[in-house]
Amino acid sequence: FRLDKEAEAGDLLSYQGRTYKIEAIRSRSLRLVDNEGSLLILPYRLLGEVALTKAAESAVLTPFIFSVEAAIAEDQIERYLNECPWVAPGQAPRIRQLEEGRYEVTTFAPDEQIGERQERYLLDRLRREGLRKE
Repeated sequence: FRLDKEAEAGDLLSYQGRTYKIEAIRSRSLRLVDNEGSLLILPYRLLGEVALTKAAESAVLTPFIFSVEAAIAEDQIERYLNECPWVAPGQAPRIRQLEEGRYEVTTFAPDEQIGERQERYLLDRLRREGLRKE
């Protein structure tokens, strides 16, 4: 990993559907931190295919909140959003169940237009999968 990629502390790395910030590159492992502050020590031998995003000037991301009614679990909503091309890799979406089949979703976007694209992506995906309550 260290020889093939030009990774450095501060870069973002996607591993098993989650996004982590590289805190330290050590001789046999990476020290990673997720958005909630959880620490992951990841040995290089477990990396396999990973997606690396180079750190850049951080844009100001504002929360974008919307509601979803769907016959689906919170983790599936999160997985769909993580597959959305408009979701910021460094800021994981937050999903809170309000009641059975009703969720409050918080995503982060540089502007309202991108936030609306995130919402539209999720709603369209749920509709295609037949999971959205009408």
